[in-house]
Amino acid sequence: MAKIAIISQFITPQTLSLAQALFEQRNEVLLVTSRNEAIPGKSPYQILTPFKNFSAVEALRFLPRLLAHKPDIVHIVYSHEDENPSAAHLIIGNAFHAFASKITVCSFFHSPKSMQKWKAKYLLSACDLVTYSSRDHLLYGHREFGKKTPMADVLPPLDPVFSEGAAAAGEDLKRLCQSLGQYFVIPSDPESFFKSASKSHIHLALKNKFNLLFLGQRPQSALDLEYFTLDNLKPEELQYVVENSKGALLAFSDLSLIELQKYLQWSLETNTPLFVRPAQIEMLPGLVLDKKTGWILEAGEKSLEQVIADNPQLRLPPFRSHDRKYELMDSTLNEINRLYSKAFQFKSNRLSHP
Repeated sequence: MAKIAIISQFITPQTLSLAQALFEQRNEVLLVTSRNEAIPGKSPYQILTPFKNFSAVEALRFLPRLLAHKPDIVHIVYSHEDENPSAAHLIIGNAFHAFASKITVCSFFHSPKSMQKWKAKYLLSACDLVTYSSRDHLLYGHREFGKKTPMADVLPPLDPVFSEGAAAAGEDLKRLCQSLGQYFVIPSDPESFFKSASKSHIHLALKNKFNLLFLGQRPQSALDLEYFTLDNLKPEELQYVVENSKGALLAFSDLSLIELQKYLQWSLETNTPLFVRPAQIEMLPGLVLDKKTGWILEAGEKSLEQVIADNPQLRLPPFRSHDRKYELMDSTLNEINRLYSKAFQFKSNRLSHP
């Protein structure tokens, strides 16, 4: 197994879940964070707190100590909404990127849209692998930060699925969902969605009975259709949004395999129907059992219109979701290991054939 150093300025559930999961796979894990963060009492892996401000001076002082641990992988994690690449991140990332036998990985567990672009570009140029929490964020990164990183992929954060429950959702969010009445959750921003779906056909299908709630940022240009947007939701907030919807409309969003796995898990946890297209079933067989756990929209918007016309309340027969066990944690861990291995191979091939 590998020696992995996780560099995270903030201690969050996502960071701790990643460290714990990698440790349980018999990796030697070192978590490096700020000294003012709340450290778990009984951690099975080593935690170091050499930083106060994640400054350049602190990084240069700490670098010999980190090199002494001989990590194979340095994994820099951004799990806080307002976090930007620091001087320490840039120094550590570049230092380990120079080693032929080591890889530098960067993961954005939140939207990268608030990041300072020049810092992000400089950091990613020193990474062998960068992961984003969604396909939309990956496309944004390619567009705004460039494609200097050899490998980029989608990897949602390793959160315990709905560990805190819907009761933890904020009152403002609850009031918004209640005011929406019947609504569909759409895992993309409106602009991306309406590149795949016709506004007129969607409007016709909804028949003014259902609202659209997008999990993305509101576009700058106006769209001739009423909709609502939410961005950067916490896991417990997302639980509430999904659980109180009429369904997750996935069919018109460009989702990766790991994102489809995430929505399958949430569907099983909350008994929420999924609306998917045939190509997504091919990517993940069993994603939806047609007319049992959701609907397969063979003809896109026309199929959605027909489903709503035939079944206005979108009722499904009783179905025992526990008969369909699906471990999102294992799938995501397998994806992490696959990406690590692929990054090592890519770097080796690139150095062998410059």
